Amino acid sequence: MPRKRPLPPLAPRKRPTQARAHRTYLALLQAGARILERRGYEALTTNHVAELAGVGIASLYEYFPNKQALVAEVVRHVLDEVLADLRASASLVTQGPPADATRAWIAAMFAAVAKRRGVVTVISQEVPFLWDIAAVTEARDLLLELAFATRDLHARTTGTPPVPDATVHVLATMTGAAVLEAVLRPSRRHGADELITALAEIVDRVTRPTTPAPAPARRAARARDRADEPRRRRRGGPADRPRRPRRSRWIAPRRRALLAACAAPPSRSPWARRSPRSWEPAATAARPPPTPDR
Repeated sequence: MPRKRPLPPLAPRKRPTQARAHRTYLALLQAGARILERRGYEALTTNHVAELAGVGIASLYEYFPNKQALVAEVVRHVLDEVLADLRASASLVTQGPPADATRAWIAAMFAAVAKRRGVVTVISQEVPFLWDIAAVTEARDLLLELAFATRDLHARTTGTPPVPDATVHVLATMTGAAVLEAVLRPSRRHGADELITALAEIVDRVTRPTTPAPAPARRAARARDRADEPRRRRRGGPADRPRRPRRSRWIAPRRRALLAACAAPPSRSPWARRSPRSWEPAATAARPPPTPDR
């Protein structure tokens, strides 16, 4: 079995400390992002990045040891931009009703990813070491922490019990995957606003506190349900309840005849059984001799 090649270092050699070096560093990252978006990961080379950024190849290797480290830094730069847009929209969560806040937050995620759709598509589909980049794991953990903080804030504001941690984790993961799928592979049948509204309704339905309805309301709802059902279903109960098979009409007369036979006095037949061991016919009374005709 061939051994897996070790992954080259993904961290930059150094980071800029002066303003001029920072401009050069940022130009290299922007050039790498443009080449990724236009040509893809396989077509990106360090020479192309240095040429597009307008710097020498030596300046590029001063900061990045290889192509993989450059791409990993481009991924981190793109994630920082997305998270900055989401932080700017974080105030929407605390304003207005919970359903409106959820929809505004999902719409902000949708807009932040759609603004960088080309480079995000290449990063998510072509970069082979995506989940080995530390910035990706850090961004995921940061979004989960933000989801938990939003859950706690909503529970304190409304006075309702908080949603379980597992539910928040599943909802955050599901929402992120749904937003990426909707942006990278747009639906031909549903628009962006329709998908955002549907996703917000799902999240709100799961996180909404469930309180039992009062007894009069339950009785009124039950009466409405019964009025809507057909009469034949009303006799048998709900449609999902297994119905007992109806008995045939000939069973009742037969049972009455059997009960009547059991309650009747013992038969006077000469073949009546006197004991369990005796099947002999019972003795019959002697008849008087016939009288002769006179």
